[in-house]
Amino acid sequence: MRWLIWLALFLGCHAYAGNVRTVEANGSKMIPIYLRMGRSTVLRFQEKPKKVVIGNSNYYGIEFTDKDIAVQPRGAVATNLFVYSAKHTYGFLLRPSSERYDDLVHVYWEDKNSSDPMKPAILVSPIHVVSNPHVAFRVGHLLGVKVDRIEQFRGRSFYLIDLTVRNISTNAVSLSGLQVDLNYHSNRLPLQEFVVQSGIVQHGQSARVRLLFTRKQRTNLTLKLRFMNTFAERIIPWRYF
Repeated sequence: MRWLIWLALFLGCHAYAGNVRTVEANGSKMIPIYLRMGRSTVLRFQEKPKKVVIGNSNYYGIEFTDKDIAVQPRGAVATNLFVYSAKHTYGFLLRPSSERYDDLVHVYWEDKNSSDPMKPAILVSPIHVVSNPHVAFRVGHLLGVKVDRIEQFRGRSFYLIDLTVRNISTNAVSLSGLQVDLNYHSNRLPLQEFVVQSGIVQHGQSARVRLLFTRKQRTNLTLKLRFMNTFAERIIPWRYF
């Protein structure tokens, strides 16, 4: 099941309000990159970066991993970033924002004389939204839960359920003990895993939970949550799938 966890983390950027983009550089334009405090934005290149020059290094952290560069803002200060490879120089404008941000940006070098057959595969999302049921309930006096959307991998029986979990208690809570399960006919659905976006949630704040599972039968499913010996469940009708 580890591949399901990895897949949830990889696709989490699509579901949790971040953006996955593909951009083309040509040496004569500056590409805007949108950042958010507390998040890392990954720039993924087709060639290995050799060096970076950033306008204001006091407000940004930079990490190299093979062909990726991770950028972490430390303050709401816009600046520029230049990335040097063996053949090209890429220019970016780093823009911290509270409204939009990029989780992952695929960076290509623009070449009008050739085409890359792999680009369309990046631009097309492998999942699509099936429904937005907006089922809401509480887990005791601790958590408020809302089912935001149900998604399906195109042409497959793999599904995702995205939940928003809100702390309605008076204290900060740790979601490390949260358990989420899908059941049908009183049996636990096989091949399912879930990931939680953050561990500690302050009073009044929310975290995202993503549940991955396979569904082959046309039947209602029961969503069950357990937290600190408190239980809650809701039926999700088959029509939402």
